[in-house]
Amino acid sequence: MTKKLMRSGVVLATLAVEYYRGVRIRVRNHREAVPVALGQVIWRNKRRYGGYIVHVGMVLIFFGIAVSAAYQKETVRLLEPGQYLEIDSYLMRYDGYRLEAVDDHVGAYPSLMLSS
Repeated sequence: MTKKLMRSGVVLATLAVEYYRGVRIRVRNHREAVPVALGQVIWRNKRRYGGYIVHVGMVLIFFGIAVSAAYQKETVRLLEPGQYLEIDSYLMRYDGYRLEAVDDHVGAYPSLMLSS
């Protein structure tokens, strides 16, 4: 996970440098304020800076996936009806299951009681 986060950081740093360079040149050549220069850089080079914006979006998506994976907790237990399973501060009671024919297959639906 740390490699993914480091790669994301490198991509974001590279894109930040590209934006900084474009804005810096625009400010120096046209004497514009930084927000105006940023807007003009993006407006005049839509294809280039639009691509950068898309890359930032992709990095944020991958960053979110990597971070959310760290908060998942998976526990595998075989429970008989009436048995309990405690995960963190939650208590789950397994009451059994029922089988139902659904179109071309049979579905198994568990009966659970969850309390905190």
